[in-house]
Amino acid sequence: NIILPGDSHHGKSIVANSIGISMASLTNENKHCSVLYWALDDSFQAISLRSMSIIGKIDKELIGGLRRPTTDDEIKALKYARETLSSLISEQRFVVKDTYDIDSLQLASQWIQKTQDKTGNDVIMIVDALNDLPIDGDDFSHIEQSMDWINYLTNILRCCVIATTHNRKRNAPGEPSLSDLKGNNKTVYVGKIIMSIYNQMQEVGPDNATIGWVKNGKRQPIICANVMKNKTFFGGKGKSYFK
Repeated sequence: NIILPGDSHHGKSIVANSIGISMASLTNENKHCSVLYWALDDSFQAISLRSMSIIGKIDKELIGGLRRPTTDDEIKALKYARETLSSLISEQRFVVKDTYDIDSLQLASQWIQKTQDKTGNDVIMIVDALNDLPIDGDDFSHIEQSMDWINYLTNILRCCVIATTHNRKRNAPGEPSLSDLKGNNKTVYVGKIIMSIYNQMQEVGPDNATIGWVKNGKRQPIICANVMKNKTFFGGKGKSYFK
């Protein structure tokens, strides 16, 4: 399983969404995986629009109909994004449900099992975000039950889990560390990969950020993904940067 911690509005969801789209698009000897995206903090429509933006590499204003395509490339990209997402959904390779559809851990677990039985695919469950899981109790109890559920999904249902989660409130600016992760001990123990998400521009503003890129004359953020723990046989630790 993969835990994606980060501060609020630093890009955790779009990173999880991008990984999900990439995995859903992979083919291995005619066998696909099924990515199930449980949106606890967003609506089905919001995730669908963002997914099309990721697929077509086009801005949300164009996807959402706030502006019309102005070039042939934009028309082709919009058409490609719509058709690709529609195909992934119809083949159950990328399926989104929000809290209107799934409102308990039991229903989420059943969703995984039904998908496994129907498709025969390996299943990846994206939980966005762990902090919003429908669990009663204080913060400590919530974290304990969340991690126990992830262990159940990975060890019993044999499902890969990618989950976003919030950091503790931090007083010092700059990139977060493992100690900033909520429920540090249990979460760090359960997470096989912990990849922290940090957006400097979100923290200090466009004028003060030392890294960024420019589109249409405006500075845009670069997201830092820092693999702080990796207990798998693949890859290692270290940072990657994404526009």
